[in-house]
Amino acid sequence: TPCVLQAIFNTLNIETNTGTALTVDGARIEISGQGAFNVRGKKYGVWATNGAEVTVTNVTAEDPDDIHNEGVGFGIYANKGARVTVLGNVNAKTGAHAEHDGTQIIINGKIFQGEDATEWHPASNLILTASGIISTPTACLRLAR
Repeated sequence: TPCVLQAIFNTLNIETNTGTALTVDGARIEISGQGAFNVRGKKYGVWATNGAEVTVTNVTAEDPDDIHNEGVGFGIYANKGARVTVLGNVNAKTGAHAEHDGTQIIINGKIFQGEDATEWHPASNLILTASGIISTPTACLRLAR
């Protein structure tokens, strides 16, 4: 049974100044109604794993202290067959990161501010759909090992 967020109020925000805003491990989170579900983390906005299914409105991950480029500031980090849908925008150093077969990330808005808009580990069945504009000062897509 999925966790369904019924939009009783206009907006639900999850924000943290440390770590990850939303971690979903093997569960499903859906949005129901007209409201927004926004997540803002320092190192990760959404971390989805083990077949998790997650829908959010907007994602932000900001870590201004990452001066040594230690791999933080991921809007979406998905692996092991997780599926993440962002109805709006992603704002992060790395907009989306995916690993393993069956992992899927759909972004219906824009990916912006990042050095690397997306980062994908090579696999036979990874899907990225970005319907909006990808705005980044360097690479639009980087395949990582």
